[in-house]
Amino acid sequence: NILIAILLLLGLASSFLPDFFERGYRNFISPPLQAPPEISTAQTAPVAAPAPAPLPTYKITELTLQYNHPAYTRLQSSVIAKSNGKIEALPGTEVKITAKSNLPTSGAELVVNESDTYAMSLESDTKFSGNLIIKEQGFYQFRLQAQDGQKVTLPTKYPITLKKDLSPKIVLLLANPKPVYQESDRIQFYYEGSDDFGIQKIDLVFDVNGKTTRRLIKTLKDGETHVKDGYGWNLADLTLGPGDQVHY
Repeated sequence: NILIAILLLLGLASSFLPDFFERGYRNFISPPLQAPPEISTAQTAPVAAPAPAPLPTYKITELTLQYNHPAYTRLQSSVIAKSNGKIEALPGTEVKITAKSNLPTSGAELVVNESDTYAMSLESDTKFSGNLIIKEQGFYQFRLQAQDGQKVTLPTKYPITLKKDLSPKIVLLLANPKPVYQESDRIQFYYEGSDDFGIQKIDLVFDVNGKTTRRLIKTLKDGETHVKDGYGWNLADLTLGPGDQVHY
C-alpha cells in the first residue's frame, strides 16, 4: 500500500511539474551554491580617553613678607604679617615670602613677570615659602601643584615696586671767603649733610694741579641721617707753591 501511494504521488508530481525529475537530477549532480555570509563593514568606535580631573580652585589665604635690606642701608630686617603681597624695596633687597593656601598642594613656585621661576619650600601641605632678590619692577604670581601633579598658575599678580636710594646731600659755607689765599692761610668752613639711609663719614676731597686727595674729617657711628659741623683747613699742610690751583 505504501509503495502504491508513493507511486501515485510521483505520478501526480510529474503531471503538474513536468521537469520535476530533471531538476531533481541536476540538483543531485551539482548542488546549488550557497550565498556567503554577509560581513558587516561598520568600524568599531575608538574608546575615549578618560577626561583629566578638574583643577582645584586654589586661593592664597595668608601672606607674610620678611625684608632683609642691603647691608649699606644698615636697616634691621622687618616683617609684615598678613600682608597684601605688595613689595616695595630697594634693589638688592632679599624678600622671604611665606604663604598659605585654602587647599592642599604638593608643590609651589614663584613666577616673576611671567618668565622667571623660583622654587618654594613646603612647610606643610598648605604652607610654603620662598625667597626673591629684588632686581626690577613688575609682579609675581604663585604656581601651585595639585595632588595629581597638575600645575595651576593663580591669576592674582602682586606688584613689585623699586625704591630709589637718594644720593647724599651736602652744603658748604665758607666763614672767610676770598678769591685768593696764601699758602699758609687757614680756611674755615661749615657743612651740613643728609642721607636717607644714614651717613658713615665726611671726607674733604680736593684736587691740587690735577692730583686728587681724600681726607677724612668726621666719622659717624650711629648711622645718623643728618649732620651739621665745621672744619678748619690749614693750607700749610699742602706745601703749596705760587700759582698752584686747588679745587675742593
